[in-house]
Amino acid sequence: TVDDVKRVYEVFLDEARSSDNLREYEQYFMFNDLTTDQRPTEAAMET
Repeated sequence: TVDDVKRVYEVFLDEARSSDNLREYEQYFMFNDLTTDQRPTEAAMET
């Protein structure tokens, strides 16, 4: 619905708040089993 889209937009509009939300709920994501050492670096994601 339009209300759902508005809610998602509000949640992800603020980058800092979005990052906090993603970190808070990462255990619920399908691919949350990577350790910090296994996560791609920012430089790797830019290529």
